[in-house]
Amino acid sequence: GGAGAVGAVRLSPRARTEGLGKDAVPSIPAGVIEPFLSQPLVIENDELKGAPRLIATQDGHVFIGKGDKAYVRGELNGNTSFQVFRPGVALTDPVTKQVLGHEAYYLGTVKLQATARGGNDVHTFVVDTAKEEMGKGDQLRAIPPMPMQNYVPHPPEQQVDARVMAIYGGVTHAGQNQVVSVNRGKLDGLDVGAVLQLYHAGRTVSDSTAPKGWLGMREQQVRLPDEQVGSLFIFRVFKHISYGLIMQVTAPVAVGDVAKSPE
Repeated sequence: GGAGAVGAVRLSPRARTEGLGKDAVPSIPAGVIEPFLSQPLVIENDELKGAPRLIATQDGHVFIGKGDKAYVRGELNGNTSFQVFRPGVALTDPVTKQVLGHEAYYLGTVKLQATARGGNDVHTFVVDTAKEEMGKGDQLRAIPPMPMQNYVPHPPEQQVDARVMAIYGGVTHAGQNQVVSVNRGKLDGLDVGAVLQLYHAGRTVSDSTAPKGWLGMREQQVRLPDEQVGSLFIFRVFKHISYGLIMQVTAPVAVGDVAKSPE
C-alpha cells in the first residue's frame, strides 16, 4: 500500500479492471470533452505543410471576426467549410525529445464565398463563427464529419507505456476532469475509450544507509517505485498523440507522468 495510498480510493487490481465497464460510463462528463471532439487539437508534422492559410484580411485589419472577409491561399480539395487554427505549443515527447506535432489553437470557422479565378490563386472566405480573433498566417482545415464515438471504457488492445506530454490550457499541473495529451496514438494501439493508469515516476534518491563496503560504494542512487495517482480516459486519438480526460485522481498530474495499461 505505501504511505501514499488514500483510504477508500485504492482498489485492488482485480476490482479495478472489472469496474472499468459499467461504472466508468456515467462518470465521463460529456460536457467537458464535447468541445474537444470537433476542434482540431493537434497538427501532426505532415499536415502543417499543405494547409491553406489566411494571407490577408478585410480592409487590412489586424484581426477579423464574424461576418468579415478572409483571403486564403492553398488547396481546398473541394471543401467549402473550414476550421481556422493557429499552430501553438510544440508537443515534445518527454522521452525521445522529438517534436511529434503542435497544439492547434482553435479560432473558429470560415465558409467559402468565392473560389480563386483566372490566374489568381486567392480564395475569398467569410468568417462564420469566431471563438477568437483570426489574422494573417492562421491556417485552415476542412471541418471533419462529427465522429460517432462509442465510449465504452476498456483496457488498451496492447501494452501501452506513455508519458504525459502537455496539459491542455498551458498549466503545469492537472486535476480531475482536465485534459492532457500523451505521446502515444493510433499506431501504438490506443483507441477511443482506452483507459490508462496514471503514475508519478518514482524519485531517484541516494541510499546513504548502505554499509560502507557494500558493493564498494558509499551512496547508491536508487529509484523509488512509481506511485499511482489516477486514471486517464482516452477520448481523441491521432497517429502518435492522444488526448485523455483525467479521472479518479488523488494527486495533481504533471508533464512527464507515466500513463500505462492497467496491471
